[in-house]
Amino acid sequence: MAAKIPRILGFFDVPAGFDLDNAVYSQSIGTNSWILVSAVPGGNISDDGTVTGFSGPFFRFVNGVLQCQWVNQNQQTWADTLKPYGMRIPYGILSNLS
Repeated sequence: MAAKIPRILGFFDVPAGFDLDNAVYSQSIGTNSWILVSAVPGGNISDDGTVTGFSGPFFRFVNGVLQCQWVNQNQQTWADTLKPYGMRIPYGILSNLS
């Protein structure tokens, strides 16, 4: 059974103080990798019938490079939420599925 347990290979680390509101953070995590979605800060959406708002991390994965930027409209920015702390998300592989 231990052969079928996911293997954490490292962390996608957005450092504290990085301006994710105005810049894209990129890190190579390799191909065939996955991120632990439950460790990603959740996105928010609100709609009061007149104004719709959203905020949260937006990811793009291309050729083993994971990119992230904070998107928001009518809600809190990265600077207002996690910029002083940064963000750490584990990534890994599913080593043996057979």
